Amino acid sequence: MWHFVKSETTKQDSNNEPPLNMEGEPVTDLHELANLFNNYFVNATYSIQNENTDNTLTAHNNLKLIYPKSFPRIYMTPVTANEIKNIVKSLKLKNSHGYDEIQPRVLKISLPYIISPITYLCNKAMSSGTFPTWLKFSQIVPVHKKGDKDKLTNYRPISLLTTFSKIFEKVIYKRLDNHITSNNILAKEQYGFRNNASTEKAIHQLTNNILKALDNKYLVGGIFCDLTKAFDCVDHDILVDKLEYYGIKGSALNLIKSYLKDRYQRVVLRNKSSNTFYSGWNKVTRGVPQGSVLGPIFFLIYINDLSGTINQISSPTLFADDTNIICMHYDTKLFNEVINEIIVKIHKWFQLNSLKLNLNKTKFIQFTTKINMRTPISIDYEQNHIENSQSTSFLGLILDKTLSWQSHIDKICAKLKSACYVLRILNPILTVSNMRMIYFSYIHSIITYGIIFGGNSATSGEVFQLQNRAIRIITNSHNRTSCQNLFKELNILPLQSQYILSLAMYVVKNREDFTCNSDIHSMNTWYKSNLHPPLLRLTKSQKGVYYAGITMYNSLPLKIRELSDKIKDFKRSLKKFLLHGSCYTMEEYLDWTSRHDLNTMYP
Repeated sequence: MWHFVKSETTKQDSNNEPPLNMEGEPVTDLHELANLFNNYFVNATYSIQNENTDNTLTAHNNLKLIYPKSFPRIYMTPVTANEIKNIVKSLKLKNSHGYDEIQPRVLKISLPYIISPITYLCNKAMSSGTFPTWLKFSQIVPVHKKGDKDKLTNYRPISLLTTFSKIFEKVIYKRLDNHITSNNILAKEQYGFRNNASTEKAIHQLTNNILKALDNKYLVGGIFCDLTKAFDCVDHDILVDKLEYYGIKGSALNLIKSYLKDRYQRVVLRNKSSNTFYSGWNKVTRGVPQGSVLGPIFFLIYINDLSGTINQISSPTLFADDTNIICMHYDTKLFNEVINEIIVKIHKWFQLNSLKLNLNKTKFIQFTTKINMRTPISIDYEQNHIENSQSTSFLGLILDKTLSWQSHIDKICAKLKSACYVLRILNPILTVSNMRMIYFSYIHSIITYGIIFGGNSATSGEVFQLQNRAIRIITNSHNRTSCQNLFKELNILPLQSQYILSLAMYVVKNREDFTCNSDIHSMNTWYKSNLHPPLLRLTKSQKGVYYAGITMYNSLPLKIRELSDKIKDFKRSLKKFLLHGSCYTMEEYLDWTSRHDLNTMYP
């Protein structure tokens, strides 16, 4: 069915169609194009490295200033056959493969015959500190990021590793992760590639810092950093030095050194006829492979001490290389000084660590309430001026200076209009059941991502109108037909009901971030199990995730709240309750909860 949907909507996977015009010159030979890509990916970071040589303080000395205490040494537990069995079983059944052309399904089928030799080889690699040479060859697929497709700079390299390499890397990753977690090494401001962390938590941390500062009448500004090819610029010597400082020593460190040394890559391209074209093999001397198992954790370790450089004068939020810093002050002059001090500190840190802060693309936003006057802020560093912007993108959401979410909702609505067009094209030839599947594929994901932040905003009704349009298209209903019963028939939550569900799930999953009344006092009152709301003066702050989440959670029926320790049961029961009410507004929901007896709904 999905092949049919793609053909009807002319949605093609453009990443498999390499551009035929690069840097203004036509390229008809895809073999030549593959070599152009590979040479660019391997050599593009050298100019950045050369800019960062005039430093007297080293990255290692700076790391010692942030973390003066030593870390315990890692223990690399031996690999068992059962661990290898679980790793192979966890491999996704994809058609993609490395240069050896062995797909995961082959290993799954042959697991009983290969489990012992793989276990032996993994243990041998860890004890000897040597990563197998034949696993250090990667195939690279150029993936378009944004901008003109005929510019090499608008592509990122994604590594296709051999399946055997993924097994070895997962073994190493598990031991690194255990060491990092048990010794609390990663900064609390880092939310990328971590268990129990998410883009939602990162965005909440950022927006909550802004709202709390505004509520306390601070001047508030956000610095949104743009790094140039951060993953590709990682200096291997600096990375190894940091790993050793964090307790990765002995054969474990030698194994990682071996993993990083003498790596090679080639670019693979396919045309519309599925013909394959390869570049030559190029040696890689910098960066961590994007698409690898170990790449993300290496980068987190590499950038880990950045937040410690500035967290005494600001509130940073990091998601891998996405670095954003909230600064605040009562005094206008000191506010300006703090902002400029932060710029100096982070620029120096990036230089020490062979990374480049692109000051031309780095943005500053002064966040305000609608009644506040903007304060003149001037941010200049090394003949670069950072613009005071009205909005910026952060992890797929658009933040504006008043956190109104209007720009983000405009972006969502544009996507939903296109999705409704898709539904209208397919409606005459697909069943309601198939249309519902397409709704969840095209529309539901657009509506739900970030809904806990802008779902209660003044203009969220625009999204709800388009959701209603989609429901009417699916059910072949007139454009004036009420959708309330249609939502129930399709088992789809209206926007505000989905907002309530998503907000409740965020609170339950992050319960440790909220305070209960029973934690404040020991009195046995009716409301002792309620979450404790902070005192806030601004309506905008009360609409934030923290306060709104508390208010909504406290309004949930007790029978549902009692399930909060069992997340799946909690979600199932709350969704059932919300579907039964199919509420269009928060007021309607609150009225619904007060009028219905849950004992009859949940016997």
